[in-house]
Amino acid sequence: MKISPRLLAIASMLVYCHVASIQHPLSASTTTPTLFHQQSEANDNHSKWSLSNEIIKFQNKKGVKNTSYSGGPFAGGTGTIEDPFLIETASQLDSVRYFLNHCFKQIADIELGVEPWNIDLGWEPIGTLLYPFTGTYDGNGYFINNLYINRPLLHYAGLFGFLSAAKIRNVLMDKPSVTGRYMVGSIVGKAIRDSEFEYIISTDVDIIVNFQYGGGLMGGIDGSSVRRCSTTGDIVHLSDPNWNYIGGLIGGITSEHSAIGNLIEECYTRVKVNSFTHNTYGGFIGASWYPGKIINCYARGSVIGTNAMAGGFLGQTGANSEELFVSNCYSTGHVTAPGSYVNGFLGYYDSGNFSDNFFDMNTSGHTNMDEGATQKNTSQMKNQSTYTNAGWNFNDIWAIDAQGIINNGYPYFNWQFEPICNSPQNLYSILLPNGLVKVSWLPTLPDCQWEIIWGPRGFDINTEGTFIGNITDPFCYISIPNSGLEYDIYVRKRCSENFTSLWSLTRFQSLQQVFQVSGSVSYCEGEEPPSTNITLSGSSTSCSYQLFRDGNPFSAIIQGTGNEIIWSNMVPGEYTVLEILENQLRWMSGIAIIIEYPLPLTSFKLTYDTICINSEPRALTSGTPAGGIYFGNGITDGIFDPAMAGIGNHVLYYNVTTEFGCSKADSTELIVDECLSIDQTSDDLQIQIFPNPSSDIFQIKFLTQKTFNHEVKIYNSIGSLITTIYFNIGEDQIEIDLSTYQSGVYFVQISGKSETITKAIVHSNQ
Repeated sequence: MKISPRLLAIASMLVYCHVASIQHPLSASTTTPTLFHQQSEANDNHSKWSLSNEIIKFQNKKGVKNTSYSGGPFAGGTGTIEDPFLIETASQLDSVRYFLNHCFKQIADIELGVEPWNIDLGWEPIGTLLYPFTGTYDGNGYFINNLYINRPLLHYAGLFGFLSAAKIRNVLMDKPSVTGRYMVGSIVGKAIRDSEFEYIISTDVDIIVNFQYGGGLMGGIDGSSVRRCSTTGDIVHLSDPNWNYIGGLIGGITSEHSAIGNLIEECYTRVKVNSFTHNTYGGFIGASWYPGKIINCYARGSVIGTNAMAGGFLGQTGANSEELFVSNCYSTGHVTAPGSYVNGFLGYYDSGNFSDNFFDMNTSGHTNMDEGATQKNTSQMKNQSTYTNAGWNFNDIWAIDAQGIINNGYPYFNWQFEPICNSPQNLYSILLPNGLVKVSWLPTLPDCQWEIIWGPRGFDINTEGTFIGNITDPFCYISIPNSGLEYDIYVRKRCSENFTSLWSLTRFQSLQQVFQVSGSVSYCEGEEPPSTNITLSGSSTSCSYQLFRDGNPFSAIIQGTGNEIIWSNMVPGEYTVLEILENQLRWMSGIAIIIEYPLPLTSFKLTYDTICINSEPRALTSGTPAGGIYFGNGITDGIFDPAMAGIGNHVLYYNVTTEFGCSKADSTELIVDECLSIDQTSDDLQIQIFPNPSSDIFQIKFLTQKTFNHEVKIYNSIGSLITTIYFNIGEDQIEIDLSTYQSGVYFVQISGKSETITKAIVHSNQ
């Protein structure tokens, strides 16, 4: 189950955490590496593992076992930032060791206090010195209970053994029991190279260190950051008489791999530190050797030793600590040891910068000010003015309970009662074609607002810069001068009125030169197009470039050459070019559009296929779509004149041209017939047929006197008889009604006394 921060506060007196799931900030590698898992012979006989093409294989050093299985043995996910592997069982947690550079999210409480995890040597730490864990693990606010490690000879002992550039957050551990020799802690033995820890809560720890570097949370860190983490419980150093460096949170801070040092802020401990031999120990940190910052932290556990150096907060600083800064910290634990360098806050001082720190001289048993902090009595330590007079921030960071119930009246952190307020992850900036810079980041839960402050590189975030607040989306548009300078852009989350995350930084290079995209061209369907190349007018050798089509990546990323870049034989679409410089992106100037315009859907049909030469001229209106031009024999301004065309077959055309200049014509055939109206082939068959053409009624008129009845037959164009009409003696005119028949050419056959004549008539419904 997930735990309520207020219930946890009441139950364990300042072990507070309410963790929400967050997005992972670390992208899994797209290359599947070969991974090996092995330790030195002194650290027991472990197996050797490899990962290739998603098939995991392992073989015992002695060649006893060879097993393989396909895919990731997890509850879901693919191991990427967007889709992390899901962990809900101890076995799945154990499988993390075979995917050292992937992303994980825990989705259930995990119990390690059962077989096989709590017998013999117990849990095997994830990651080794040779093959460290480099991925991301998000505990998602769920517990890992009863971790058990009993490996007295093991170096780098903890849930994780060795980390490098890893990110661990939102992990709750209860009752971890870890025994090891060197670099021992509940969450990790040692972390190096910009590893990050955030919201790690480890309660009721039981840590036993046989040699050097032991801490309630971690044995040692090197060039890494620890934010909003805490430990409670016990840590014990046993028999090895050496400089041992034991601390309630961290055993030792070194900096072998990073010149920038370490950052520890808003962390606290309530760990009882015990040592039975010569030692260096502190309620918060055993020893700090190199540059770094320890800001806004406190220690409330006791320190009991037998010799050498001891402090309620920090045991010792080293000769290389000139750039160590410790400020706004306090300690209250009782410190007792027979050594010469035993004090209420700092045991032994060699170098470093300490400011605005305090310790309780009543509870610590030490009344003299040491090099690290100022002594105050218990009443003063529980008075807010003691701290505000020293510049402590009681709006965003610290709080104090005047009633003396919470934390026994000593200062505590706002975050201990707040939902997790994680810093924004995966910041990047992109220059848009309109000149604005879009700053984006991964959204995190719970919903909140964001704040941005930006200015020239190195500006003072507290007194300078341009501030933008009340941002509700995980992005913001800002107008940065195109001056060629570098700008720092800081983003943080505001979770409540008095509670924010830490600032996260992205850097934007305002380059003066923006290269031009060209290559726009258009052509009509069916035409041979001109050149369809997209050209970028220049490129920078320090940047990469990618062609986009219709807003989507269309080409591989190309390294700049200092010259123009040409993409050849492009298909129709809208093209832009993105310039990439680390986490800074910007669109190049201009858009190239390649368009293939479609031809019009031209259609031209007549409802008749024959017209008499003596017919009146007719307007042509059946061509579609409207707006085209009619042309051909006998056509003038869209009117067909059969007399102008002449007797015979004619092809008439209708052409449509679109607004883009694309044309298409359609045609139809029309017969112009002589269609004589008076026939004088014999004396008894002198007749007239009119009107011709006609839309319905035709008249047949005898121009001579009839001396007998005449038979008139009407045939359609395929020779089928459709009706017969009789001229009786005395009738000189009859009508033929074709209104119910289809348009077309019909034939009138009239039988006389000695011969028969046939004439064509044209019936048109138009």
